[in-house]
Amino acid sequence: MYIIDQTYFIKELSIPNLNEMDSDTLSSLDVMVDDYVRLLLQNLLGYELFNDLDSNIENGVLKEDAAQKWVDLVNGVEYTKDSKTHFWNGLIYKRGLHNHSLLAKYVFYYWLKDSVSLLTGTGEKSITASNMIAVNSNQRMLNVWNSFVEDYQYNYCKTLAPSEYYHNGVLIIDWLGNNQKENQYVSLVKFISDHESDYPNAPKMLYNEQNQLGL
Repeated sequence: MYIIDQTYFIKELSIPNLNEMDSDTLSSLDVMVDDYVRLLLQNLLGYELFNDLDSNIENGVLKEDAAQKWVDLVNGVEYTKDSKTHFWNGLIYKRGLHNHSLLAKYVFYYWLKDSVSLLTGTGEKSITASNMIAVNSNQRMLNVWNSFVEDYQYNYCKTLAPSEYYHNGVLIIDWLGNNQKENQYVSLVKFISDHESDYPNAPKMLYNEQNQLGL
């Protein structure tokens, strides 16, 4: 796999049959991680920066002698910006005993989207399993995607869509993100933006949050 492995797919990102010996799930996940993590980082960093990062990764793991900017990106770092202390969790980090990563959320969203239905010769049909209760996967996909977007870009000043929230019963449409409370923990895009000299000309592709209608 690439930067993350199956140990990041736990709790709300749990994938059925992942650890079964006779299951093809792990090999399928391996392919998805390799494809989607690379795609996300390519869209974030652009061609030259991604190739630089990729040259510092061997067998899916950051090299011990990797450049410091890639160590900081992958493993996280505390830094000072405008006389304020900020903390970037990293692409991978531990919370307690468990592994976490926004990369896993991104991959899991597409895994879940791909797994909701099965394309057959007679059309698209829902996947069912014995001893399981069917549930609406749309809400789970929505929650995972929006959680990813928050980790990825939540306190970055540029937004593709306004935030909508109610204050004293009045609907507020906020294009500038002023409703977001100041937080010492920064998103991935904010971290990249705060270190322009290390990651010059990164395109920093942004994403829309989704609502119940999938918009």
